[in-house]
Amino acid sequence: TAVGNVFFVDSGSTTRADTPAHGKRPDKPFSTIDYALSQCTANNGDVIVVKPGHVETISAAGSLTVDVAGVTIMGMGQGKTRPILDFTATAGTVEMDAANCALVNLQLRANVSAVVVGINVDAHDVELAGLYFTWDATGDDFVTMIDITAFDRTFIHDSVFETENAAGGAEAPHGIADGDRA
Repeated sequence: TAVGNVFFVDSGSTTRADTPAHGKRPDKPFSTIDYALSQCTANNGDVIVVKPGHVETISAAGSLTVDVAGVTIMGMGQGKTRPILDFTATAGTVEMDAANCALVNLQLRANVSAVVVGINVDAHDVELAGLYFTWDATGDDFVTMIDITAFDRTFIHDSVFETENAAGGAEAPHGIADGDRA
């Protein structure tokens, strides 16, 4: 059980919409995680539940910016049914810009060659759990899957970093420097 608000996201639902009248029930979800974040309250223990099969396009730097402190974004499903963050541009990133946030049980899929940074951690006390970094087709890859510099207590666990032997795919976690207890 959550202590704050619970919001639902499902891009595949025929009843989805990014309006305040949606998101509070699984059968009337928001369309995007980004919109769900705009409805969250900082440090309230809010949870965004992302339904199996959801796909959210990450097409530019900060396409998904977690900028509300204390929010957990939790994907539902197992294996390939987990929600997908689909990186379609080399500059696409997920920005973890608020403290005390978590990304849990999501697929991060490179759908272009040489995504520069998948997740950029820019806050303290971030948890990245059960993530699956992968690629769509031969030649699609992340150069850096996770970048952490100068932020404390980043906890990465139970995640898979999958890449092919290509020009990109140089680093999974990178830049773990100048931070304590990563």
